[in-house]
Amino acid sequence: MILSNLISRVTGIVVQLYIPWPLNGIVMKLACAMLNISLKESQKSLFQFHRIQDLFTRSLKSEYRPIHDGNRVSPCDGKLQHRGDITADGNMSIKGQDYKIDDFCGEHVSLEGEYFSIYLSPKDCHQFFMPMDCILETATHIPGACLPVNPLLESLLPRLYTRNERVVLTCKAGDTRFYMVMVAALNVGKIVIDGCKSLQSNALFRRKKEVFTLNRAYKKGEKCGQFMLGSTIVLCFPRNWSSSIALKKDDLLRYGQLL
Repeated sequence: MILSNLISRVTGIVVQLYIPWPLNGIVMKLACAMLNISLKESQKSLFQFHRIQDLFTRSLKSEYRPIHDGNRVSPCDGKLQHRGDITADGNMSIKGQDYKIDDFCGEHVSLEGEYFSIYLSPKDCHQFFMPMDCILETATHIPGACLPVNPLLESLLPRLYTRNERVVLTCKAGDTRFYMVMVAALNVGKIVIDGCKSLQSNALFRRKKEVFTLNRAYKKGEKCGQFMLGSTIVLCFPRNWSSSIALKKDDLLRYGQLL
């Protein structure tokens, strides 16, 4: 655990180094080629990036990510890894491994419904957005490891999602709550929640669970944070919000797409 967190912190420092013009263009082009990153949809062009980190957290042109007018949309770009049920007693089965929603959220949660697990690869935009109109009540930081969440390695690391560091967003829409769980991974130096500067993920000394009260209103599709390198988002929705959209494992999602 200690080694994975240290590697992630060092990687975070490296990708934040400033690269002056014109060397930045060469470095960014190589990084894009290695990681299969396309800047076609980016608001910035190649030479406007001076830190490798900025490639991952790039903002995209709105015409490429229209926000669907349906009730619920994808909060990020990524691949749908899993979709399944949350039972009345809070059980979730992800890739043959059993979890409790309480373990995910770090507190007792009364929720029967469905979950979506979305993997953000290095080529994906690492910003994340609200899937629906809501009040973001709290952000809970749960320290942990930064083990790889690559789908190929997932089965080799039992109960991976609840071993890794994560940030849980508790959101209220009407009279009902849903949860967005941002799961850290190897090389994820930080999970950033907009408007919550006190939350310091993968910090060297602050290694205890913390709950931050926000009570901030969001519109569907509004940016609420970003990963500093890619990872996984697990969405937990109540049963009466279940979707009839025919999504299946390995489908590619884009933020703003109907979920």
